Amino acid sequence: MGRHTHRASACLTAAVILFPLSLPARASVGVPTPGEPAVSAGELHYHAGAVAYRHGGSDARVEFFIHVPYREIRFLSTGDRFEARLRVTVELTGMGGRRAGYQQKAARLQATDLAATSDSLLGEIYTMGLIAPRGEYRFRITVEDMNVARRGLIYQIKNKKRQGEVLGDIDMGGWLFEKPALSGIEFAWGIRDRTPETPFGKGAYEVLPHPSAHYGLFQDVVSVYYEIYDAPPPPEGRAYRVRTMILGAAGDT
Repeated sequence: MGRHTHRASACLTAAVILFPLSLPARASVGVPTPGEPAVSAGELHYHAGAVAYRHGGSDARVEFFIHVPYREIRFLSTGDRFEARLRVTVELTGMGGRRAGYQQKAARLQATDLAATSDSLLGEIYTMGLIAPRGEYRFRITVEDMNVARRGLIYQIKNKKRQGEVLGDIDMGGWLFEKPALSGIEFAWGIRDRTPETPFGKGAYEVLPHPSAHYGLFQDVVSVYYEIYDAPPPPEGRAYRVRTMILGAAGDT
């Protein structure tokens, strides 16, 4: 369920790997990042995030990153393997309720190992994207398990499936079009050189999504991807100074 990346001509990409460091605490005022990672509500639990990017000279793009653990999905035996079916829907609406974008994809999963189908660490990662005029929006991410009916007689009569939803707001407005400007920040499991077959390519990099943005036990290196936008740079290029900090929940460094 990949997405073809479209990139503005006056765009620089940056992939940053932040190693855990012992830094002195200092006062800092945090700036909210549009599209914070979230956990779904409902019967099917997964992590999802949304990141805002500039798209061309006047439009914006939101990319959704969704991780569904195998243990949340119903796999059915089909003889020599196990099979599951998911439906993933993303919707973008203006603050007045008018729909600005919609995309729906179906996925068929197969596994030969029964233990893998109940693993809490293994899972599926999906990326989907929508383009809209600059502005502030609300988004809805819905993942449905097509093998399981939703609980409740009314839902069963309507043929509703077991599902989970993530709701959120995302600012895709003027801050993306400053000169220079920074895109939203995508948390990544890892960043490496791009390969021809990767579905997670961004510029010269392969950016492996990490929708939960949880680091520590299995991955103690924080990796992030962002884009820098500016007026068309001069032929000799332009130098940027980027200051990066990791802040705790209390706002300390």
